[in-house]
Amino acid sequence: MYTKLPEKDFDENSTELLPTSQYTRTRSISFKTFNLRSLRPLFTTERFIILVLLGILIPCLPLAIFSAQCPQETEFSIQKFGGNTDYMTLDHRKDILWEALTVNDTSGHGGLVWASDGNPDGKETVGMISMFHQLHCLAGLRMALQASSEGKFVGIDQNDDLHWPHCMDYLRETLLCNADSTIERPPVINGTLQHFINGADDIRKCGQSALLYDRVLKKGYHTSLPNN
Repeated sequence: MYTKLPEKDFDENSTELLPTSQYTRTRSISFKTFNLRSLRPLFTTERFIILVLLGILIPCLPLAIFSAQCPQETEFSIQKFGGNTDYMTLDHRKDILWEALTVNDTSGHGGLVWASDGNPDGKETVGMISMFHQLHCLAGLRMALQASSEGKFVGIDQNDDLHWPHCMDYLRETLLCNADSTIERPPVINGTLQHFINGADDIRKCGQSALLYDRVLKKGYHTSLPNN
């Protein structure tokens, strides 16, 4: 099942609708009627300086607008993925590791927090941190694989099960949204270049998940109250 938010704390008016983009058709400009002599009055010192400033500022505008609309609290670190075989198994003895990743809550509510992010009125309402939704979905897919390996029928699509098919599509969208452009290369093991790519030793720019766990600890829906 999908993560269900407590109705009494769900703010239906907290989502802002973005204005629909409007496109206008512009006519192509012909330069046949211009000559250098007619353009000379345009190139004064003041106008030249203005053009230079515009050239510097305009490319920065989209970044400035995006930063203002999408504030990010996550800091970044440079690191490698490495590899951990404890997370490469369906063995139930490792279930505890996945429960810890999802804040010991496999119901899907482990990442619920009180947050004002995105609310125009600045009030704190209940919401889920995306990382925990993603971890919950990955754990859900693992549980489906466990059930299947034990001979249970887990279904083939959303008509048989609402949870894991949703998670498979949600994680697909997440990967496309993040669009990690890191170039992964074959690893060198014991001095020998391998003929596979596992992404374990490539340098990456990663968000600091510890900050999000700390946020759940401080502003978790089940452990704190909103500042309203």
